[in-house]
Amino acid sequence: MPRYFRPWEQGLPKLRDQLARLDDIKYLSKAQKQSLRTRMSQQGLAADERNALILWGGSRYVLAIFDPATLRVRAILKP
Repeated sequence: MPRYFRPWEQGLPKLRDQLARLDDIKYLSKAQKQSLRTRMSQQGLAADERNALILWGGSRYVLAIFDPATLRVRAILKP
C-alpha cells in the first residue's frame, strides 16, 4: 500500500540491522550455503561480512547481497 512506502534512505538504518553473515542465516541448508559461498566468491562478494538478507515472496526466496558501505544491492542470488 502506497501509504507505507518511504524513501530508501529512511530505511537504511533498519536495513543495516537486519543484514547477516551467510553462515548465520537459518533458512538455508548447509549445501545451499556452500553453493552460495562459492558463487559469492566468484563475484567478488564477501560471505563473512554482514551483507546478506533473505527476501521471501510466497514460497520462493532469494539472497540479496548489499554493499556494506552504501547499502546498495550488489547481487540477488537464488539458493
